[in-house]
Amino acid sequence: MTAVVCLGSISGIRALWEGRIQRHQEELKAEREKRGKLSVGEISNVWENRIQLSKLREKVFNEEGRLILRIEKEEWKTLPACLVKLQHLQEWQIHRTGLTVIPTFISNFTNLLVLDLSRNAITKIPREIGES
Repeated sequence: MTAVVCLGSISGIRALWEGRIQRHQEELKAEREKRGKLSVGEISNVWENRIQLSKLREKVFNEEGRLILRIEKEEWKTLPACLVKLQHLQEWQIHRTGLTVIPTFISNFTNLLVLDLSRNAITKIPREIGES
């Protein structure tokens, strides 16, 4: 009789632990899938930033020793964050682009001498402009 009770208890404990192990494995599998999806998303963001940066570099000109970013008559509602990598710019000439927001990272451009954003739809000037 004692052996039957032990077997019943052992099989109950075994079933409990097998259920826990199975749930744990399912949680691990779901977490791995989630990480895999995030990695793909992060990779695509890196490539999108590279593409945007290469487009911006095509719009950088050297005139009389000054590095100028010139964008005219293109649709740029906002400027991409990858622009920060072009901190050596001394002028921004961004005309007729539909730009609505001046990015707050403008304070990183310590060499910026001229900021010409004429004929855009800018609604707010960030505090960072003028701070050093």
